[in-house]
Amino acid sequence: MSRREQKQADGLPTRASLERSLPDDITELRRLTAELLVEKAVLERELGLVKKDEGVIPGQLSNLHKTQIIETLRLTFPLKILLQLLKIGASSYHYCRQVKRTGFCSGLCIRIGIL
Repeated sequence: MSRREQKQADGLPTRASLERSLPDDITELRRLTAELLVEKAVLERELGLVKKDEGVIPGQLSNLHKTQIIETLRLTFPLKILLQLLKIGASSYHYCRQVKRTGFCSGLCIRIGIL
């Protein structure tokens, strides 16, 4: 590498500098690894939703779409981590689950049918 190339590369991160920036604590590394595994799985599911539904914008999912992702990953990863990563409240998640199960206007439809 020439001197000019070295000067240009001085500001760029290298593998060695990246490895130095990682924490030395094993428990911290395990926590980071777990977070990255969950994030990867969520992004894969999000990509699947984007491919299926053209109206879905990556990073701007509705709570219903977030609930779908959580439902598919809930058996693999802890619910608390999924809720934090997708930035959805527990109450919103449980509400969306209820709406999916019963339907948003099922009670209204029953009342109209009675009349």
